[in-house]
Amino acid sequence: MPTFLGPYDFQEIPREILMRNLMLLDTTIDSENASGSFNLGDITIPGTNIVQIIVKISEAFDGACELSVGTNFGPNLYVINDDIDLSLSGFYVIPVLEELSTAVQLKVFFVKGFGVSQGKLEVFAIVAN
Repeated sequence: MPTFLGPYDFQEIPREILMRNLMLLDTTIDSENASGSFNLGDITIPGTNIVQIIVKISEAFDGACELSVGTNFGPNLYVINDDIDLSLSGFYVIPVLEELSTAVQLKVFFVKGFGVSQGKLEVFAIVAN
């Protein structure tokens, strides 16, 4: 079944971002992890652009879990729990296109539901310096 991710194409990304060094930051969370926050790469420098966040659910979670992506200043800045369904395997691509004015630590916030015994996901951030 086709999935619509638009309206989003390379014409919407400022050209100077595409000419910068792109980095892929990632972290993996599975059913063995306890609830908590997980660093997504190292602390960014001012002027870093967050291009997009990708959530890959390779194994669906068998209970109620919550996930959000933000920074050390706020947990729901880029991805909120309502944006994704952890009970289904798949990819979620969230365009961000935000330039950071200060140094921040990108973080993934995960709340594991009671009795969850299976599930695995990866969160990726594409950033430009």
